[in-house]
Amino acid sequence: MKTYGVWVIVGFGVLTVVKGGLSIVDFFSSISFMDVGEVAFLGGLVTGIGVMACVWAGSRALRLRPEPVFRQAMQRVQADETVRSFMGQRIVPGSFRAYSLVPGGIRLSEEERELAEKNRKGVYKYLRPKRLQLFFPSEWFRWCEWHGECRG
Repeated sequence: MKTYGVWVIVGFGVLTVVKGGLSIVDFFSSISFMDVGEVAFLGGLVTGIGVMACVWAGSRALRLRPEPVFRQAMQRVQADETVRSFMGQRIVPGSFRAYSLVPGGIRLSEEERELAEKNRKGVYKYLRPKRLQLFFPSEWFRWCEWHGECRG
């Protein structure tokens, strides 16, 4: 019984492909060359716009955005016990924020590849990763400074 079901599905698939192919041939044989050129041009235009939209969306998705990185870095600084024991309990982010973004790329020089071989394997030794360096001041108060009891 299972064999008949497979043959029915295969037969339906072949019938669909043949009927679809014949309808496409019938469509293209009934239109003029000018219509074919117009359809081809519009198809290429739509395809090009679609590819450009996908590239744009991909670049937006893979871009490093500094604002979420600032927030996460400040949360980590405020949550770290070692940092709080040194800087005090009250750590407040400053208003000035800046960043330096080094875009990734391809490692062209042999020296860079040799250095990267230690840490990276395969194709990744040829790719330079993106880097984001953050600059932001923070105001911090140690407990003794807050209460005016610091000694030495």
